Amino acid sequence: MSAALEDYKLKLGYLTSQFDRLWTRFNFFLSIETALFGFLGYLIFDAKNVRAVPFVGVIGVVLSTLWYIIGAQDQALVRSYRERVDDAAHYLSETDPGWPKGKHAASEVETHWSNMLSWYWRKLSITHLPVIFSLLLACVWLLIVVIGFYGQSWVEWLIQV
Repeated sequence: MSAALEDYKLKLGYLTSQFDRLWTRFNFFLSIETALFGFLGYLIFDAKNVRAVPFVGVIGVVLSTLWYIIGAQDQALVRSYRERVDDAAHYLSETDPGWPKGKHAASEVETHWSNMLSWYWRKLSITHLPVIFSLLLACVWLLIVVIGFYGQSWVEWLIQV
């Protein structure tokens, strides 16, 4: 087996492993965020401890910001690993006559619309979702902090409803 093919397989392995790590981290952060929202609900509706809401919100902001940083770096690594796989596949297509020409399977798919059940939008791809989701959650947690500090009467009203 040629060194170029081994290099290609190694780079493809890096990409595959990065996807595995990305989704493991996504599940980890999503679980913690869900638990934190559950705890917030407990504090507001069961314990009726409105004063603790800003504290939980700050934890949420910090956690979501950390998730954003990790998600953005994961996205950058996926892009880098895809480029490396593409480069290796391109090199093989030029040097090995049996290697298929054209785009490689690891290349990012172009935006397309087939029907309501089959579409792909690069800006909302599965590698972008952790970044987008964590940013949205950071904004939600920030709103909870602001409401917790400045809108305690509103939260108290919510508890009574």
